[in-house]
Amino acid sequence: MQLKLGFLHSKKGLGVFLMVFLGGCNSVPVTQEHLELALPEAPEVKMRSVNWEVQDSRICLSPENYSNLSLNTEDIKGFIVYQNKVIKMYKDFYESQDRKESKKND
Repeated sequence: MQLKLGFLHSKKGLGVFLMVFLGGCNSVPVTQEHLELALPEAPEVKMRSVNWEVQDSRICLSPENYSNLSLNTEDIKGFIVYQNKVIKMYKDFYESQDRKESKKND
């Protein structure tokens, strides 16, 4: 027995064939669980102005500018700590989801 698919040579026939063939893909139910990850609020990083001064061919900071530089550094360090916590939370969250999925499949 030989299958003749001459109708596929026309655009209309090919379109109908694809609609029927690909339409069957919609019959598979797909469920996706919506999961949320509660993240801590990000710390505000507000950069303070730092003005460098040149005195006697040396670069210097006034006490106020040194304080601003120190506060900026602390804010940046705090934000890095926050980012590391967020990354760890995402890692733990998705690894636990993977473990749950593997238990379901066992």
